[in-house]
Amino acid sequence: MGEFAWGLYEPEEGKYDFDWMRRAMDVMANAGIQVMLGTPTAAPPIWLAKKHPEILPLDERGLLKHEGTRKAYCMNSSVYWSIARKSLPNSPKPSANTAAHRLANRERPWRP
Repeated sequence: MGEFAWGLYEPEEGKYDFDWMRRAMDVMANAGIQVMLGTPTAAPPIWLAKKHPEILPLDERGLLKHEGTRKAYCMNSSVYWSIARKSLPNSPKPSANTAAHRLANRERPWRP
């Protein structure tokens, strides 16, 4: 849960809202369902790409990808990783029904 929710968790830089995720986790817990929280870095918030367009990747034709989509960041962007590291500690905390907390597939820049 939450793997693509960075923009919902942090709708404005430095302003966090986890109430909706906590409610969703509570619904799951009440149904006896354990959850796995994911780091929300797979879809950066639009405000981040607008403030730092240099984080946006190029597609296979060399065209700039647009903000607001999954994986709309360059894995080699030091700006992206610096801001992600600041935001991650503010992610929702596991609860009693959290079976696992999944970290991103790639914690370091990807190299072909």
